[in-house]
Amino acid sequence: MANQIKIRIPQQQPDSCVDCPLIGIIPEEHRIKGVRQSYCCLGVYPHEGLKSKGIVVSAKAKAKTGHRLHRVCDDRWETWWEQPNHCVTISKDSYRYCRLPYESRQQLAFHFKK
Repeated sequence: MANQIKIRIPQQQPDSCVDCPLIGIIPEEHRIKGVRQSYCCLGVYPHEGLKSKGIVVSAKAKAKTGHRLHRVCDDRWETWWEQPNHCVTISKDSYRYCRLPYESRQQLAFHFKK
């Protein structure tokens, strides 16, 4: 358990993957050239690759068109929520190499010229 970290999830599955606490970025050295998957779901193992365009798709908007958004967590979210403290356990390495860079990208970046 020392090599693992717990990530608390919301009761309701987020409308899009971009808002999920389990999304991460696939490190450059693990990406396959020509493959459009640059994000991953850290809740499943092996981590499921996700396309950049796919992570922003709204499940509610998709449902209005008569189509259902199929996500890797759809059949797992309820089970994850039932875990103690509503947490999903992932490895510290996955958190360090995938989740932290994702969080860093969400921060505002400023470049000041001299």
